[in-house]
Amino acid sequence: MIFKNNTVDIENFFRAVGTRILPHNNKRCVAPPGKLIEGVGSRPIVVASLMRSGTHVLIDTILNNFCEYKKRPLYLDLDQYLKKGYDLSKLSKINSMVVKTHYPQDNIESANCREIQNLFKRSHVLMPIRDSQEVFNSLSQFMNREQISMEEFVVGKDRFDSFWSGFDVLRMPFVEMIDRKMGEHSIQKIADYIDQPCPSNSILPMEKHRVFRNLSTKFKTRVFGSDTRIINTTISFARTK
Repeated sequence: MIFKNNTVDIENFFRAVGTRILPHNNKRCVAPPGKLIEGVGSRPIVVASLMRSGTHVLIDTILNNFCEYKKRPLYLDLDQYLKKGYDLSKLSKINSMVVKTHYPQDNIESANCREIQNLFKRSHVLMPIRDSQEVFNSLSQFMNREQISMEEFVVGKDRFDSFWSGFDVLRMPFVEMIDRKMGEHSIQKIADYIDQPCPSNSILPMEKHRVFRNLSTKFKTRVFGSDTRIINTTISFARTK
């Protein structure tokens, strides 16, 4: 047998495939490199988050339960879009799309802040909220080659919180989103906030202990994008905290 029933071997296999053949940032899943979807529709949804705070749990909850937002590519990585110098005028033409951002406090200081401000103002803004120590611990594990200090983390978090203090933000506790008993309630909160009908058969976040199901849904998402039934956009194939 290839894996000898060893979960670690399976994870290593998927990690190798994910890194070398099917990266998370392929055009079926993310813009860039995927093209922005322009046209009429509902307001964009900005998922504003600290790294490792539950970003993709929230993105997947939206994509799996509100079909208007399940498109190809699945979401816009705004930070990468700005870093690579893409046309900011196109941001005014996107609708019914999920927009991910970790660093708005840095983006907004650019010379082209008007387009970004307008995008944020006309969007629904959702934010996963997780215990700060847990976020720092997870971030330290995830970025093992680029360690940051707690002091640096706190400064960045303060700047992030200060930026979003002027917006109407729906804060989604991480512990509620991953709790099977609270999951339905979380989806209803999102539905009410974005003024969309709550799905009759909701899809809850993946249970962490179901390793093979997590890996297979992630693999299918990277291969088929919006055409797969259950979306799993999480980035790392390793088990981080």
